[in-house]
Amino acid sequence: MKNRRRANVVLTFLFIAFVIALVLNHFVFHNSMLLKATLFVLEAALVGGIADWFAVTALFRKPLGFPVHTELIPKSRDKLIDSVTKMVTDDLLSPTAIKKKFDNIHFVDWFIELIEEPNAKRYLGNFVVEHSVSFLKKLDYEQVSKEIEDFIKNKAEDIDIVQQVKVFFKRFLHGDKGDERTSNFIDNIISLLEKPEIQIWMKKELEGLKQEKVGNANSFIRRVVGKTIIKFVEKVDGLNTGSAAQLLCEELISLLVKMKDPDDPLRRQFKMVFYETVGRLEKQGKFTDEVNNWKNEIVKQVKLQGTLEEAIKAVVESISTPLRKQEEGRDTDVTLSLAGEWIAKQIIEYLYNFKKSQEQKEWVEKHLKSVIYRVIDTEYHIVGRIVREALEALSKEELNKFVEDKAGEDLQWIRINGSIVGGVAGMLLFLFLQFLYEPFVVPVIRSWVY
Repeated sequence: MKNRRRANVVLTFLFIAFVIALVLNHFVFHNSMLLKATLFVLEAALVGGIADWFAVTALFRKPLGFPVHTELIPKSRDKLIDSVTKMVTDDLLSPTAIKKKFDNIHFVDWFIELIEEPNAKRYLGNFVVEHSVSFLKKLDYEQVSKEIEDFIKNKAEDIDIVQQVKVFFKRFLHGDKGDERTSNFIDNIISLLEKPEIQIWMKKELEGLKQEKVGNANSFIRRVVGKTIIKFVEKVDGLNTGSAAQLLCEELISLLVKMKDPDDPLRRQFKMVFYETVGRLEKQGKFTDEVNNWKNEIVKQVKLQGTLEEAIKAVVESISTPLRKQEEGRDTDVTLSLAGEWIAKQIIEYLYNFKKSQEQKEWVEKHLKSVIYRVIDTEYHIVGRIVREALEALSKEELNKFVEDKAGEDLQWIRINGSIVGGVAGMLLFLFLQFLYEPFVVPVIRSWVY
């Protein structure tokens, strides 16, 4: 340490100067006022330097083997560790002090500045993809697919199909959106009826009606509206099935076009009947139970694990398959895969939108700091434990060296200051004795005595 060498040099200089002045005073210049003053100052400075050397050295070891009140730091090792730990945990790094430091840090702004660095977004995207792939490849695909299958089946068993159908159709038909959906549905049926394939299919069904009796027929149309259609066909074109099918489609289209009007009586009646039918479904407990039991049986029989396992493998393979190889010796804009490129682009797009939204930034900043503060409150004891364990691991010599490394330079300045202060005090004391005490105080005292 530089200050230790300086203090030693000062003390050595004072000692040599004191010896020279002492010799000169006794053997050469007996009555020199200047030499007496110099000797007085050197003596006081030397005493001050030696005293402070003893005091500083006594903190760490035994100066000149002196055993009383020396080696203060090694002997007070446990107290020192307790004091340092308490100082760190209660003052320097208390929860309040740490939180105040974090209050002045804006993590979101710092992160945005970091992302704005050249290539940072690309590196972030590739970092996410690489670690996602690494994580996915370590998965037990069989176990994961089994857990997903169990989750899907458990959720499916909890679903009441009749209730869900009721909710779906009520939402489908409810309000202005319901009228719009109904009209769109009617448009789709009209478009279907306008296709030639439908007329051909109707013609075949009508021919079946013509050849068979209604009561024994198996065709779809006859089972649904057989008698009504037969009466309709008898009135038109003498059962000319081609013309009848065309006319039937036209009549149905005309009817549906009218039903597009939300106030159409037939549409209103259909809607009312539909609501009543859906409402009755919920009240038919036996029917509901049968539907749900049928659903549960199907769910139990369906095997999804193999399909899910293959799907997971395909996704992981898609993400991890390289599209381009990195050029040797060049840091190119390489992405891991098509999925990797997509993920990276999504990250970049999200970060761009996030940067523009002050509300989102404030929300993230608030919750991030909230998490940090909770960690500080719950895990703060670790700070004291780390400090204590680090200090307790030090031997006496290592503890001395630790303290000297941190405060040794300042402690050595104490020695230099002791010599300076001693010299100044010696000078003042000499002046007092020579010009005040000897000429004025001593005669008074002698007069009292004699």
